Amino acid sequence: MATYIILLTVVAFWMHFPGYIQVLFILYSILTLGMALAVTFSDRIGLHLVVPTLITLQFLAEIAIESGVILTTGNINSPFLGLFILTIVSAALVYELVGTLVLASTVSGAYAFVVWLGLSRSAESDLQTLDTIFSTQGSLFYSVLLHILIFYLVAFISGMLAYRLRSQDQKLADASLALKRARLETDDILRHLNSGLLTIDHLGSIIYFNRTAERILGYGEEHVRGLPCSQVFAERMPELARCLLDGIERGLEHPRREFDILNARGQMIPVGLSTSILRDEVQTP
Repeated sequence: MATYIILLTVVAFWMHFPGYIQVLFILYSILTLGMALAVTFSDRIGLHLVVPTLITLQFLAEIAIESGVILTTGNINSPFLGLFILTIVSAALVYELVGTLVLASTVSGAYAFVVWLGLSRSAESDLQTLDTIFSTQGSLFYSVLLHILIFYLVAFISGMLAYRLRSQDQKLADASLALKRARLETDDILRHLNSGLLTIDHLGSIIYFNRTAERILGYGEEHVRGLPCSQVFAERMPELARCLLDGIERGLEHPRREFDILNARGQMIPVGLSTSILRDEVQTP
């Protein structure tokens, strides 16, 4: 998109551009719009198989219009040679390292052709033009060689960085999936325990309630999660709230304690309670 905006500015405000550059830019604009729409709606309209082809056509169109701009604005001395680099960097975000290097080769070929075409206009023959380009005695040869080396260096660096970024994204996605599976398995085990299990945070708010706890205490997790346990249990089982708060207020754990609570039907039932404090490596609740 950055290349597209720069090209739009050049074509719109560089008044002495020839007409064929404007035609190329119009075709490039249509292709860009079509590719964006195709990529956006590829899954809906069944074009996901041809998206790689559309992307390749997009890059070829970029190289064509960039070559025209460079040829018209000074050839080897054009201030817009950086457009080729933008295309190579963009390719690294789409292709693997090999594909990026292939595109860099295409850019290098287009650049060499532009230089040859620009010089051949003022030279007496094509042979004289080739002698000028490939003569190691002149600065033109080293200038062309340096630009081509820069193209390949940018392709290699951007391709490697993109590869590492994709690798890190894949590792992160795998770790996230593994963590999600572990949480689902752990949650499934805890929810099906025969004993009631509830957890509060360092502020005394309820953060977990398994199904057995719901059945024994008569509260639904969706109704009490996030609420202070002192508020939830104050009416029917204040002693339960005090035992839970002992852990966060005084650091006390109850290996085993028995008392009576009032269930949802208004009946007094005996319960046994064991509490423990969960600590991490950096802080304690």
